[in-house]
Amino acid sequence: MYKTSRLRNTLTALKSWLPDFKFSFDGPAEEQFLEDYVNNSLITMRAGFFLCIFLYAIFGVLDVWIVPETKHIAWFIRFVIVIPVLIIMIIASFYNFYKRHNQILLIASSSVVGLGIVAMIAFSKPSEPGHKYYYSGLMLVIMWIYTFIRLRFWNSVIASIIITLGYEITAVFVQRLADGGFESENMLVLINNNFFFISANIIGLWASYNIEKLHRSGYVQNLTIKLQNTELRELNATKDKFFSIIAHDLKNPFNSILSFTELLGGKINTMKPEAIHKGITRINGSAKSAYRLLENLLEWARSQTGQLEYKPEYFSLKNLFEVSCNLSESSARNKNIALKFEYGENPDVYADLNMVRTVLRNLISNAIKFTPKGGEVLVRSVLDGKHVTIYVEDNGVGIPRGTLDKLFDISEKVSTAGTENETGTGLGLLLCKEFVRKHGGKILVESETGKGSRFSFSLPVRAEERIN
Repeated sequence: MYKTSRLRNTLTALKSWLPDFKFSFDGPAEEQFLEDYVNNSLITMRAGFFLCIFLYAIFGVLDVWIVPETKHIAWFIRFVIVIPVLIIMIIASFYNFYKRHNQILLIASSSVVGLGIVAMIAFSKPSEPGHKYYYSGLMLVIMWIYTFIRLRFWNSVIASIIITLGYEITAVFVQRLADGGFESENMLVLINNNFFFISANIIGLWASYNIEKLHRSGYVQNLTIKLQNTELRELNATKDKFFSIIAHDLKNPFNSILSFTELLGGKINTMKPEAIHKGITRINGSAKSAYRLLENLLEWARSQTGQLEYKPEYFSLKNLFEVSCNLSESSARNKNIALKFEYGENPDVYADLNMVRTVLRNLISNAIKFTPKGGEVLVRSVLDGKHVTIYVEDNGVGIPRGTLDKLFDISEKVSTAGTENETGTGLGLLLCKEFVRKHGGKILVESETGKGSRFSFSLPVRAEERIN
């Protein structure tokens, strides 16, 4: 359920964004969005670069007819500076460097394209007819830049300011288009090109705004669908787990009880006392196994339906260990396993006693199950500042590396028989994970095949120090 919880928390943060559009999500959701935004924009961005190259090249052909006097300098700017930059951007988009620095590179390339237009204006003559109308048509390139290469809104504003300031400085100080006052031809050129510059930038910014807004809304919707799909998969996995337990694992102990009671019922008068005692012992063991399984099933069902409340309180670890020892001592003695408890500094802890007791019971039971006769199981606590970490260690068979990642995944069935063919369902570890998670912590496992395993989880010492 951990993946579901992360998705739900992310969605909760995103929903506060929906009523009033902002240009960033809160917390790590923004980083996830930006990665998604770049990955889903690569094809469109490359198409935008190709379109910019096409437009620049087309206007380069028109240079011959419209402004032949500045053809060579215009071609130098187009084909030696701007278009190579765009080609480099297309090539770079296939590498991770581009993804990491996407927006900075887009601002730079947009500025190069826009300032390329400004540079060509700087070398043209105000008296040429093309100066009034031809270069202003190139403002279409700016709109395509903002719209197609997915420059985010605020970054489009930055590029727009750079390009517009570049033109104003060029027009006033290089071309001196403001000379002669408002009635002059130069002023008409300035006003004409300003109109196209500003209107092109406004259209481009409007397009960037709406593209980003649309993409953010789509991201929230996709995340919602992903959450629903994840929850559905987990529900199906939970259902399959229950069916598996009921159909197989719960059936086995009852089969054992039925077979031994039938045997005892039919042959008890002819059986030796040793055989009768052995049969009763097996019946008792099967009954305990079934009881533990039903206990875990009940607690798991309650936790999944929200009926199991988290009720923290202060309690002594020493008392908890003593109760756990009494519950597990019989199983350990049957396998001649040394069950040891070390209390450490033994402070009181602030946690849900029933949940922690269930976690410890399951971890000790598993340790005994996978430890051969004559082995050792150690339960100890270590005070670490504001928290106490509880360790359950054994020198048993260990867990294969490929199985470790599946231990706490309900969709994976990793239950294996113990050293004495003890049965299990894998439900106990899932229950441990769920209960530790309710305390804000994580259950950790270290294991090496043939050498044993060590499970650990932490509990807060005081209420205000609850693990987050």
